[in-house]
Amino acid sequence: LVMAAEGLLALARFGISPDVAVEAINGSSGRSLQTEVRIPKEVLSREFNYGFPLRLMLKDVNISVDSVCRDTITSNSAHGDVIDQVPKFFPLIKDLLQRAADLESQEADYSRVVRPLEAESGIELHGAGKTTEMDGNGKGYGDYEAPFYKPTKN
Repeated sequence: LVMAAEGLLALARFGISPDVAVEAINGSSGRSLQTEVRIPKEVLSREFNYGFPLRLMLKDVNISVDSVCRDTITSNSAHGDVIDQVPKFFPLIKDLLQRAADLESQEADYSRVVRPLEAESGIELHGAGKTTEMDGNGKGYGDYEAPFYKPTKN
């Protein structure tokens, strides 16, 4: 969900409607449950009501990150070098979920994890902004005007 939203925000900066982008992604091997269902139904609609609380997702991710990232993983490369590594992506997701939890209410749905990304970019992802060269109004794919981000928590 986070990766899809970040990609859509980047495309929106270039004037590409999230509807158009999701349609293109879902017509390719890049599609997933997040792009086919969660993004259109929960994010672009602005419903944010999948039914799983953000605070529980954060709790689960905290447990996972604390378990997986506790120790350095030592492995051998294809060239025989010893590599010490700690997973880097998991802590980023944990941080993003924490920022979302700080921005949103206690009852907020996990799909609101996209809100910190929207806040940082200064725009919100909305549906129904789809324009095509074939829609008769002279607008092309680069004519999407992303709405400005609006905070939800006082």
